[in-house]
Amino acid sequence: MVRFVVRRILSQARQPTRLVLRACAVLAVAALTVVLPPVTAQAAPVKGEIELSNPGGFARLVIKLDEDIESEARIAGSILIVQFKSPVEIDVDRLGAVMPDYIGAARRDPNGGAIRFALTQKVMVNSMVAGERLFIALLPESWQGPPPGLPSEVVRELAERARAAERELKRAKRAAQTAPKREIPMLRVRASIQPTFVRYVFDVPDNVTVTPVSGEGRLSLSFDKPVTFDLAEAKAAAAHVVASIEQKKDDESASVEFALVGKLEVRPFRDEKTYVVDVGFEGGKAAATTDPEFLKLFAEANKAVAEESADSEKSDPKAAPAKAEADKKAEPAKKPQAANASPPKIAAPPTMPARDPSEDVVKPTSADIMRQAAATPPAPAQPKEIKAATPAPVTSPPVQPVDPAPAVPKPAPQPAATAARATEVLAKRSLGVVELTLPFTSRTDAAMFSRADSFWIVVDNAMPLDLQPALREGAPLVREATSLPLAGGQAIRLRLGRPMFAAVDKDGEKWVVRLRETGEAPPQGLTAIRNIAQSGRASISIPFASPGKMFRLDDPDAGDSLTVVTASLPARGFVKPLRFIDFALPATVHGVVVQPNSDDVSVRIVAENLLIDRPDGLMVSPAKATPGKVAAANRLTFDVKTWQHDLKTGFNQRRSVLLTAAAMAGEDERIAAHLELARFYIAHKFYPEAVGVMNALIAETKPAASDPAVLMMRAIANILRDRPEEGLRDLADPAISVNFDSQLWTAMGYAAQGKWAAAREKFKGAESAISALPVELQQIVVADALQAALEVRDYVGVSNRFNELDIVGIAPELKGRLAVLRGRASEALGLEKDALAEFKRAAQSTDLMAAAEGRQRDVELRIRKGEISPEDALAELETLGAIWRGDAIELKTLQLLTRAYSEQGRYRESLQAARLATTLQPNAEISRQMQDDASLLFSQVFLGEKGESLPSVEALAMFYEFRALTPIGRRGDEMIRKLADRLVAVDLLDQAAELLKYQVEQRLDGASRAQVASRLAMIYLMNRKPDRALATLHTTRQNDLAGELRQQRLLLEARAQSDVGRHDLTLDLLVNLSGREAVRLRSDIYWASRRWRESSEQLELMYGERWRDFQPLSAFEKSDLLRMAIGYSLAEDSVGLARLREKYAPKMAEGEDREAFDAATQLSSASGGDLTRIARMAAAVDTLDGFMRDMKARFPDVLTQHGGSKQAMKADPMPTASLPAIRGTRAAR
Repeated sequence: MVRFVVRRILSQARQPTRLVLRACAVLAVAALTVVLPPVTAQAAPVKGEIELSNPGGFARLVIKLDEDIESEARIAGSILIVQFKSPVEIDVDRLGAVMPDYIGAARRDPNGGAIRFALTQKVMVNSMVAGERLFIALLPESWQGPPPGLPSEVVRELAERARAAERELKRAKRAAQTAPKREIPMLRVRASIQPTFVRYVFDVPDNVTVTPVSGEGRLSLSFDKPVTFDLAEAKAAAAHVVASIEQKKDDESASVEFALVGKLEVRPFRDEKTYVVDVGFEGGKAAATTDPEFLKLFAEANKAVAEESADSEKSDPKAAPAKAEADKKAEPAKKPQAANASPPKIAAPPTMPARDPSEDVVKPTSADIMRQAAATPPAPAQPKEIKAATPAPVTSPPVQPVDPAPAVPKPAPQPAATAARATEVLAKRSLGVVELTLPFTSRTDAAMFSRADSFWIVVDNAMPLDLQPALREGAPLVREATSLPLAGGQAIRLRLGRPMFAAVDKDGEKWVVRLRETGEAPPQGLTAIRNIAQSGRASISIPFASPGKMFRLDDPDAGDSLTVVTASLPARGFVKPLRFIDFALPATVHGVVVQPNSDDVSVRIVAENLLIDRPDGLMVSPAKATPGKVAAANRLTFDVKTWQHDLKTGFNQRRSVLLTAAAMAGEDERIAAHLELARFYIAHKFYPEAVGVMNALIAETKPAASDPAVLMMRAIANILRDRPEEGLRDLADPAISVNFDSQLWTAMGYAAQGKWAAAREKFKGAESAISALPVELQQIVVADALQAALEVRDYVGVSNRFNELDIVGIAPELKGRLAVLRGRASEALGLEKDALAEFKRAAQSTDLMAAAEGRQRDVELRIRKGEISPEDALAELETLGAIWRGDAIELKTLQLLTRAYSEQGRYRESLQAARLATTLQPNAEISRQMQDDASLLFSQVFLGEKGESLPSVEALAMFYEFRALTPIGRRGDEMIRKLADRLVAVDLLDQAAELLKYQVEQRLDGASRAQVASRLAMIYLMNRKPDRALATLHTTRQNDLAGELRQQRLLLEARAQSDVGRHDLTLDLLVNLSGREAVRLRSDIYWASRRWRESSEQLELMYGERWRDFQPLSAFEKSDLLRMAIGYSLAEDSVGLARLREKYAPKMAEGEDREAFDAATQLSSASGGDLTRIARMAAAVDTLDGFMRDMKARFPDVLTQHGGSKQAMKADPMPTASLPAIRGTRAAR
């Protein structure tokens, strides 16, 4: 228990360890490794910052922290999660507005342990750590090629850090070499011989961890510190049970190896400051310990040990308390004896030779006494009658030193030498997962399975393995690790502390096994197929591609024998156990295990199948299958001779004979006659007719509905006529499950459905059935099997299938299809020139489908290679799209068209092609990809830069045509608002108002609703509907709005109130408002109420000291200046006019500006015509334009464009807007 706690603490302390610079040299990595404390709830958050950039084609997030913290970036749905081992403090509130094409919003978890980003498009994530910075690249789905690397300046910085770390490491190594080494004192090992066991006590410091590993005749104790032991006393004790004790030590650890004699019980355990090893005797030795001479020698040896310990304690007083406590615990418990009990009489010990008195001065050591005890043979016990009298005391002769006996000891194993030759298994553990790596250097097949509390790994490689790391890193999940030799391999047994799930993988030739407490993905399921011959003899076959070797494994726990078959990856096994009468198939992680219930059950490897059989056949009964049906089901569906006869005989003649036979057949012959007719139709490729014959037979004859041959024939005809669903439904009938070639036609059905992985597995288990078919069917089947291998990238299988076709030949109607497949295989292998040649050959074939696919793939490959211009490629694809319709070829052509249209800026045609594909086959994978691409393009047009080049009317029409692609959520709302701005730009104010009105009433709430309502109110004002503007502002009024938004809404409301004639109320609303736009609005209100002087004074106040600078006046400023002059003129304010002339006459001294300014300011000399002109100018003044201009300058998001295009505003110095003419004015006389 103490060992488990210490190991748990150490494992937890190691978990946060990480490499600071993963991209640097090995020495630098070792120098910069730091150990971080575990994350706790009280840990202070680490401050940091996030930078976002768009280097080109992708987005990059750079998270820089004040400290180096282990982190992980992953995608969960549309959320990017960056997890940290320690809490962080980073401001992420404004990240959503920085890069809206990639990130919509960001937030930090309350505990600071993670940051979550809401993604606005599908991306791939590539994260890299560089010191205290985490670089996360967000790559769009259109990204091609390898992911981007670190910026060059970061790479240079890392390289400099690496060089500095290497210099520091070398400096530290030199300092360590020159520093005086601290010598660890030698630790004592004490031995105590008991009647039934020998106890070894190691004095071990608290900071030293001990790991025991037991094997066949050996015990190894591993110490994680370079300690040294005094083994003199331990080597001298109990030589009859321990052949040798050796120790090894290096700079970091040490070990002690016990070589045991025979099968002994070993019990190691930790006892506070000591580590105890008890070695029990064998049965014969334990019985011998009842000999009094033997017991006396043991007692004297222990007494000598005690005296020596006392002597050592005098020299070392500090060791006395620890020793006393250890001896107290080591003393065996004594059982009380009955008062009337007496020991049996024992024969007298042999007489020892006389000892020279001069030798009395030499006191025998404990080692000498132990050797004598081990070498003295005990006298055999004589069975005597036991009496109640107390026996006379036995007088033992004096102990005489014994010379080394010449007796030859029993040969003992040499564990040290074996360990030196063994290759260490790599083991690591993290987060409840134990990962073991078996470091094989040559091709090795394996099988893995669980049985009781053990996990077995059987490999066909006998390379010695050191399993000690599995115990050291896996404890307590792995309690024991042993290896059992097999002929040509070995079996590794891991005894587990609790049930665990396993997964297997490979790294080159190394096998990687992961054990975890949570469920793993199951392996590819294997199936057991019943084979029942016509004689009734049954066997079981298991389709098992690329089998390895077969081993017999004797389970030492269960005492039975297993047959284990290894294999290479991918992982394949039985997900659930299968039990038969004669044997069982246990569940396996990988490989096949057969547990026979009879001695004569045989397992053989036949091609790529495992065949399980008995001399008299297995006892197997198929479900719902009578013996007659079984015999019928196992006949070949097609007889080659009959097939050839059907083809060679005249069609009409043969059909007439078969039709007559079917019509005239009796009840017992009707099924056979109809089957012959169906075979005839299939031989001539009349597949619908064959289905019709079988349907008529089933309708007329009730037994035919459950006849396996009838069901099989109908299934084959349906599959060959491209109705795989109907064919597979018949093949799933229990009566047909034992058919010889049912697996073959199931594979054909899967191939017709496009389930290529399942089809390939079925084809691999039906090789014998393929070879039994007529040549014409073999050609069709092999072509489908070839395509199945190609679709799953099994290029070895593709090559083998082409070799088969070279043998059986290629039918003329298959040449085009096979040219396409050969071209695809060449393209996949990088032989693009050969691929183009095959595609061109297919395009010229008479098979229209193959010609269309060859043409499409030829264009696609040339586009990728840059051998065709975009215009020519588009013309080729448009022609192909017009001449071929209705299947996957058309979908692929439409996909290429959407990309070509998009690259040329023809976005509407691109979206139309994607919509057509979705309409044709909405559930196809290509259609779903095109739908995603269309949604992305739609967003880029209406949210990005692509739509800026489109005319507004065209963009508007495209939006209404494909509005179903509008994204849901914030991005969709933003798209609607941008579209409303475009509508305003072309003066479609009613349509723009309808879009924003729906957003305000149905989509938004809170502050965003109030903000969009302000935009809607502005559009209503421009459209001469101030009453609707007021209604919108009133219905979206809130009390807790921010200051800027609140002031914006007040200004809009004041303008609307002014437009409906409530001038006094408007002025009240503006009492507490300041700023240029508020001053202008007051001027506009005074102007509308014909308070000319006040209006001009407000404008003059707004411009302030503008007349003093040297910058020329803009067109808008000149318009405001003329308005001021007209106001003063209408108010007959000569002082104001004089002041205005004095300030601005120099800036209005050229051309038409001077004439207009003079006419407006020289009131005293004005004639009747001049007054009429001034009155007309006053009536033509539109105050809305200036108000909107100032509003946009103060609130940039209130409206993107207003009242016309920017070009029009620049060209016209006095643009008009939507306010009506000033009511109540009259022309001057």
